[in-house]
Amino acid sequence: MTRQNASQQASSWDSRAAAYEESNAATSDTYARQALNIVGVTPGQKVLDVAAGPGYFSILAAQAGADVLAVDFAQGMVDYLREKVRRLDVENLRVEVMDGQDLKLEDDSFDIAYSSLGIMLFPDRAAGMREFCRVLKPGGLGAIVAFTGLEGHGTYRLVLDALEMTKPDFERVVPDPRFSLTDPDIFRTEMLTAGFSRVNMFTVRIVQTFDSPETFWPLLTDSPAIAHVFNDMTEDQVQAFGDIFAELVRSRQGDGPYGTENEVRIAVGVK
Repeated sequence: MTRQNASQQASSWDSRAAAYEESNAATSDTYARQALNIVGVTPGQKVLDVAAGPGYFSILAAQAGADVLAVDFAQGMVDYLREKVRRLDVENLRVEVMDGQDLKLEDDSFDIAYSSLGIMLFPDRAAGMREFCRVLKPGGLGAIVAFTGLEGHGTYRLVLDALEMTKPDFERVVPDPRFSLTDPDIFRTEMLTAGFSRVNMFTVRIVQTFDSPETFWPLLTDSPAIAHVFNDMTEDQVQAFGDIFAELVRSRQGDGPYGTENEVRIAVGVK
């Protein structure tokens, strides 16, 4: 059995929902808004958000008048989103614990399905794709967001550069599940194999801004998407990483403004 990356385990996300939102709010919100514009959510539609995380798309779709179900495999993330929904007083939005590789939902149930930076992490991605398509109504739209590759992920390139300077023996995770759908032909083929009749793709690049590298790097080390790479480091090593990260940013961007370019592909399939 293939050993799972820490980012593929629910326990990695349970206690870090707030940290994930704090470090990814601007990017995830932009991806969600772009996808919403592409699929065109309308009042009364049934919408599913798989691996919903902090629920950016779910909330936007519910605010647009859709009947939304958001699911995530991590109980901590679900609890966090439920509290967020309560705090924002969002109607027509339910949040449930559910594995995207085995959705406990009826066939042909939803008009639109969405998953941002989630399906690319699934240990059984083919099952996740099939389930994602299965629950859509004929003619329904499924939008999946995935990274285009390491070259398009400015934030993580900085992290890797700083890690390799901190620990010369640092080894990159190969293959890294976050970059499992970087090839657009493979991405399209997997969606077609899962049951979609056609797939259109759109590339979105945004700038992730931050006030200073000193305040930004601690958010990265606590983000469940990459926190596992720091698990075998001492506190002194993590602090050394932070110092090097800040030096790298300042050597490249001076006194700011600070930001990294990050790129994703939004694949929209029609069932």
